[in-house]
Amino acid sequence: MSEEYTLILNSQSATSNLISNANLYACIYNINWQDFLPQKYQKYACKFTFQSIPATILPANALVGQININFGKTNVFDGQSMITTIGAIYPTYLSGNILTYNGNNNNNNEFTLTYPTNNQITVNLNTLTPATALANIPNYNLILTFRPIELKDLSKATPDTQLQWKVKN
Repeated sequence: MSEEYTLILNSQSATSNLISNANLYACIYNINWQDFLPQKYQKYACKFTFQSIPATILPANALVGQININFGKTNVFDGQSMITTIGAIYPTYLSGNILTYNGNNNNNNEFTLTYPTNNQITVNLNTLTPATALANIPNYNLILTFRPIELKDLSKATPDTQLQWKVKN
């Protein structure tokens, strides 16, 4: 079984909300990374699960959104470039106008993260286009899972392929 580390962010336990307690689309969390995430690894393969509590939201206000996290610097990679967006969230209707917001790796890709250097992170929930605050978001849990990526030395490889990133098993 591979080594994994989990961080659970609950909107009710955020250090502060950037806007107000009524709008949870911009929350700040204080994280002591050294307490649970080994510094011996420079990079991590990450995935997330997002689940809000049920809430009554009119269909016109229930928009697909995206999760943006500022880990202290732009150090999330989507495979091509450095970004702060880690994935999409979407409304799921339970009955009538009652819905939850959800998102996970069944509909989002894993992302790669370099070791965070800032102990204060900001989670922003925005609409897809234009990227504005996703208002009326109910309380939520955002669960981030980190799997170390090990640098493997391939001493017999050609010079341009001597170092290869390998997800630790």
